[in-house]
Amino acid sequence: MKKLGLGLIILLCMISSPQLKASHIFGADMSWTCVGQDSFLIKLVAYRDCNGIPMGACTINFKCATTGATITTLNVAVTTPVDITPICYTSCTRCQSTGCSFPYGVHRYTMQGIVKLNSAGSVAILIFHG
Repeated sequence: MKKLGLGLIILLCMISSPQLKASHIFGADMSWTCVGQDSFLIKLVAYRDCNGIPMGACTINFKCATTGATITTLNVAVTTPVDITPICYTSCTRCQSTGCSFPYGVHRYTMQGIVKLNSAGSVAILIFHG
């Protein structure tokens, strides 16, 4: 875990939104980098099955660990996906075309944003809703 100027930040990542039933998200990875006093670059990398529903915008809520009060929210726009399906050069994927005879496809999305946590105190919880 990276050391942060705010002290210990407990990350609680929850992908829980009623709109994401059967979203076909394979997984995600979240990281952060301190870019200044109380400012952090949050990076989210998500992997989606191309046979599923399109990726929607992501909201990251920063909440106080003791009171549960929202400190701030970071809205992260969906970026252009990258097809990372391991195929032969001459093959197609479901990411390229829904009519492709190969039945699989995986998109990687890399999203990021800067958040300033000047009122977070010493402990905060990060909750991800996608």
